[in-house]
Amino acid sequence: MYRGSVAKNGKIGSARDFGNMGAGIVAARNNLSWTIARLGYDGLESYQQRRLSTEGKTTQKAERVGFNMGIDSRKNDLNKKGSVRMRVRQRDHPIKK
Repeated sequence: MYRGSVAKNGKIGSARDFGNMGAGIVAARNNLSWTIARLGYDGLESYQQRRLSTEGKTTQKAERVGFNMGIDSRKNDLNKKGSVRMRVRQRDHPIKK
């Protein structure tokens, strides 16, 4: 019996996959570049392995999927904030006649 989870698109993944995607989302939403995020992930892997290491390809792929989701989410947040700012500016600054 498989103990994974089903994503919104119907694909099945393990808890580890979803955790790695979450790590990617957090990195992107915090405005890290992919290179800096990879450096952090591989730094942690090296520390845990007690030697210079890189994460496995499947781990990296799940992190990258999450990273791309995080970029999209961050862009949406910034667009919404810009819209709110524009409405506040228009209300707070009456048009001079």
